[in-house]
Amino acid sequence: MTQKVSSQSHKTKAPKKDASKLNILVYLIASYGSYQFMRLTASMVAPKMKAELGFDNKEIGLIFAAFTAVYAVSRIVSGMISDRVDPRFFLAFGLVGSACCNMLFGMSSILGNLMLFWGINAFFQSLGAPSCARILKHSIDKKNYGTYWALWSSSNPIGSGLIFLFLSLMIPTFGWRTSITSAAFISIAVALLIYFSLRRYNFTFEYAGRRGHTSDEEFAKAHMSYFREILTNKMFLRVCIASFCLYSIRVGLFNWFPQIMYEVKGAKIQLSGFMAAIFEVGSLAGGLLAGWVSDKYFHGNRGAVGFFYMFSTALVLLLLWFVPIENGWIYTLIVMLFGFLAFGPQVLAGVSALDHASRKTVGLATGFISLFGYMGASFTSYFLGYLSEEFGWGWGFALTIMLALMGAFFFKISYKK
Repeated sequence: MTQKVSSQSHKTKAPKKDASKLNILVYLIASYGSYQFMRLTASMVAPKMKAELGFDNKEIGLIFAAFTAVYAVSRIVSGMISDRVDPRFFLAFGLVGSACCNMLFGMSSILGNLMLFWGINAFFQSLGAPSCARILKHSIDKKNYGTYWALWSSSNPIGSGLIFLFLSLMIPTFGWRTSITSAAFISIAVALLIYFSLRRYNFTFEYAGRRGHTSDEEFAKAHMSYFREILTNKMFLRVCIASFCLYSIRVGLFNWFPQIMYEVKGAKIQLSGFMAAIFEVGSLAGGLLAGWVSDKYFHGNRGAVGFFYMFSTALVLLLLWFVPIENGWIYTLIVMLFGFLAFGPQVLAGVSALDHASRKTVGLATGFISLFGYMGASFTSYFLGYLSEEFGWGWGFALTIMLALMGAFFFKISYKK
């Protein structure tokens, strides 16, 4: 049956510029920051969970890999769905679902259940980014894509830093299970607040779907054209490969960061949380600068900026491994620099979806970038656990350095001059 989209409900008066754009951006930062709140809880509680439940690094790696593998596939599905529905509802629905999965995760003790609930959490997590991308695509000018995307992407390090600080304070007193549940209730409250706040703004959303197609054959042809638009763009596909490499580091390695601080560097849970938060402070600055510089001085050439960031990341990874944590301030600066360099390319990869995709396929484009990215994250989430258990963490750092150099190369060739 042909699906019809009401012109009255979807072709309404667009939001006023300036003030409305700023308000919408703040709401998107708050909402996606809460998504990060629900995404990184397992990383922070891993040391305590490992000790209480008797897991080794391989089993913890399976939990991380369950999330990243499901997320990689889900981003394609959620990207396609997001191009057909109201992204405001999609955004709130995903956050509430993610919070519920966190609650179930906090009640579980069996490895299979932990993997199941963390995998389902990944599906709900996949609803956030394409929804935000659609709202941004329909509310800002093309010349400001890099700047606005970088500002919205600040939600990532802000939310991540807050959850690491929150859990580092909560876990020693209340335990890891109660701490996760408390964070989940906070995220549900934010989801409801953001949904009703965004409903006050009217948008003119363009929808990919059956509208204008009188038969199933025409509908199928339209969908194939959306995929061809993405899959025949060589520059975009090079960004996807670079995304595989950068997410291997930014997500895959960072999943293990509190565990590395605790297990290798000998840091207590509070210091591990502090270091993870410092990483996110650097990420915030690095992401904002990358988006702004790529617009202001490189005229949209994200590839050149991404090359610099990824190549420098490889050098900083060497310092992160060899410099002892006892050199307090020096090590803190290295962690902050690592965050600065690791997050910039993630912003650049994300904004390339706005550069290369039409308004009808921006959700699908972000899905493809995340598919490649979280394939890389899934690879390192498990493989770093295997390497560390069998051969030591030195081999894990060697792997991530190689991936950083590979990512720098593909960023370099991903944009025309």
